[in-house]
Amino acid sequence: MQIPPKLITVLALLQMLFIALGFVVTRSFLRQYESGAFYGESYAPKIPHLVLIVRNYGLWFLTIPLIWSTFAVLPGKSSRGGASVPGYQLLFGSVLTLGILVTFTMSAMLAIGLAFWIPHIVL
Repeated sequence: MQIPPKLITVLALLQMLFIALGFVVTRSFLRQYESGAFYGESYAPKIPHLVLIVRNYGLWFLTIPLIWSTFAVLPGKSSRGGASVPGYQLLFGSVLTLGILVTFTMSAMLAIGLAFWIPHIVL
């Protein structure tokens, strides 16, 4: 099955959007958590590794859609009727998009949970 390269471009742009939004949300809510009154206290929850990876290296994940889209279009064929890309590239791109969506959504949700964490008041 041959598909048009426009679908590869749309998937790559979606992947970049998910990465950028997840990175921005994670950083902003972690900044809120770290500037809160509980920073440095022994009862403050630890920041999960996934959130730290996204916070520190999140923008480097933008190279994944760039590399994938480049390699997805390379085996494509061009003719007078238009260009086409092998169908397995669309399947691989869809799985990659889903993985990026799950990873960055999970990181953002964990950061939101940290930012709104309220400790139990012990009297």
